[in-house]
Amino acid sequence: MLFLNTFDVFKIQVTFMRSSLALLTLLLFAYANVIAQDKLDIKWGKVAPADFDLSAKKIDTSNYAVIMAAVGDLEFEGNKNGGFSTKLQVRKRIKILNKKAEDLATVVLYTVTSQNGEVQVSDIKGATYNLTGDNVEVSELRKDAIFTEKVDKERGRKKFTLPNVKEGSIIEYTYVLRSDFIFNLRPWFFQDAYPVLWSEYSVTIPDMYNYVTLTKGYHPFHAKDQKRGFQSYTVMVEGDNQRSERVSVNANTTQARWVMKDVPALKQERFTSTLANHISSIEFQLSSIRYEGRPERSVMDTWDQLVKSFNEREDFGLYLSRNNGFLDDELAKIRFKNTQDTMQRVKDVFTYVRNNYTCTDHDAVYMDKNLRDVIKTKSGNVAEINLLLVALLRHIKLDAYPLILSTRDNGVTSELYPLIQKYNYVICAWQINNEYHFFDASRSMLGFDRLTSDVYNGHARLITENQALAVTLDPDALQEVEKTVVFISPNDKGKLEGILSDELGYFQSYDLRYAAKKMGVNELHKSIKKSMGTDVTVDTVYIDSLDNFDVEAKLNVQFKLNNAEEDILYISPFFGGSRVTENPFVKAERFYPVEMPYGKDETYLLNLELPAGYVVDEVPKSTRIKLNENDGMFEYLVQVSGSHIQLRSRLIINKATFDAEDYTTLRDFYAFIVKKHAEQIVIKKKS
Repeated sequence: MLFLNTFDVFKIQVTFMRSSLALLTLLLFAYANVIAQDKLDIKWGKVAPADFDLSAKKIDTSNYAVIMAAVGDLEFEGNKNGGFSTKLQVRKRIKILNKKAEDLATVVLYTVTSQNGEVQVSDIKGATYNLTGDNVEVSELRKDAIFTEKVDKERGRKKFTLPNVKEGSIIEYTYVLRSDFIFNLRPWFFQDAYPVLWSEYSVTIPDMYNYVTLTKGYHPFHAKDQKRGFQSYTVMVEGDNQRSERVSVNANTTQARWVMKDVPALKQERFTSTLANHISSIEFQLSSIRYEGRPERSVMDTWDQLVKSFNEREDFGLYLSRNNGFLDDELAKIRFKNTQDTMQRVKDVFTYVRNNYTCTDHDAVYMDKNLRDVIKTKSGNVAEINLLLVALLRHIKLDAYPLILSTRDNGVTSELYPLIQKYNYVICAWQINNEYHFFDASRSMLGFDRLTSDVYNGHARLITENQALAVTLDPDALQEVEKTVVFISPNDKGKLEGILSDELGYFQSYDLRYAAKKMGVNELHKSIKKSMGTDVTVDTVYIDSLDNFDVEAKLNVQFKLNNAEEDILYISPFFGGSRVTENPFVKAERFYPVEMPYGKDETYLLNLELPAGYVVDEVPKSTRIKLNENDGMFEYLVQVSGSHIQLRSRLIINKATFDAEDYTTLRDFYAFIVKKHAEQIVIKKKS
């Protein structure tokens, strides 16, 4: 409509000024060109020799393939069950640049057959195109090369591999996916592990259904438009004498279309919680239904409705509101150290559950079995164990509640929409003096009032008796503090010996305890010895508080330097893994945020006494740099006093998450640290 108005204006002007005709022609040509750019310039099923040349696209040759086009078209259709299903047609064209991407020629599509509905795959077609001279050779997918396999009672899969695929091939395939599950429409991922030149998704929805759309990612839409339409649907309903009858349903429709062009490959990089948070995509959640002549009916729960549902579910909250007299026997097994100290009572209950129950699955929001069976088997999933902890605390008249969340590797959740399928974890919250303490009894080596770093993933929900309170578990609020002190001095024979004392942060301590459990203490000691480097011989390793899960562990190592009799000694000042040896940010650019699990404050102190007859020849220069204005700093101080050298290195990162715009600054910051930590102390014998 804007273009038509513009055209009318120019039409009047042309009447009076013929000289404007050239300008009008130019505008019309530009507009037509924009329209053309909004359309995909591909003829499906026809590949010309020119299509193999992608040099104009400036594709990074390190990619093994490029997705030339991916197009999805979803629409509703009436089904035989008296309702609606969706039909999604997918078309893809891919250029294979390297044989390492030949696995893209194998496609697996999943089907579902259950009491609640079906997901079926049909109309599979495909071909491989190879350029030989000026001729395009076509190898079509044979029907007998499409295999149907059974996965389990409800799920199956269709699998096919396109023939004659090699480097330089173009592969193309299409299929139709029909689904009875309309609560969540099929999401569309515009981004992939390979570059995508064109990705388009169209969805045509009848007006009786209203969906909430959720978009993710950082790549902009090339086109995004809607248009109104009308469609007649045929639905099979059960009539008299249980006979199926055809019913025609007319509805206005909205067709929405989204397009992205030249989407860069999305690959896993260091300090990424999950790529699911960042891949350019769109999801759909049914919000309400409005049939003609009837009031609109909401199908998406509000948070208040969700609380009621949670508290009434037998696999979640129903046991928490009951008398639960059977818990008396379990509480009788707990040796309370001080029944007058409420904090100690909570700690005693938590410690008992943690030490006596085994978690079988750390990915669950609901219980698979009731609390009686959990107690009987002394095992359960994360929801069962932590809901048992909530029930035990409530049974001794304390204010305890479940907290549902999504772990970092599962993706972030929406504070606006109660999409429960996005949650995968439950912990226990206890309130005292208007303050909440959080516990996770499913982790056998996790201390009281402690959580693992993977649950700090932003928005979570506290399920009380009558409301779902928003809680933020912010990784930016975490600061891991570590202090390492090393003393090196000559023994009575003039050889350099050292003592390393490393006060670990809590998350490092947890990882160390987990490693000790997994590999055994002896193997852990061997690993620590190896981390000290080849320039030293380790005499003893001792870990303090390894079995005290409530406090940070402390690592102590005694060692000798191996090169103590040479005329010139090159001493790396960092021992025990304290040196930053590599830059975790090696890519030239990054399109999504850097997500560290926590901030850090690492201090390293070295006190070195020179052996008799040696003098200092060279030491690193002192320096101090800042990361942005207040995001962190690196300090490196060296002082020489006679035969003593003191060195102090401190690295502070004040937050966990950095925007993509800060990536280059962060990369350069770490590059400087790596270079500085590589510098050596040089001492030599006196002339």
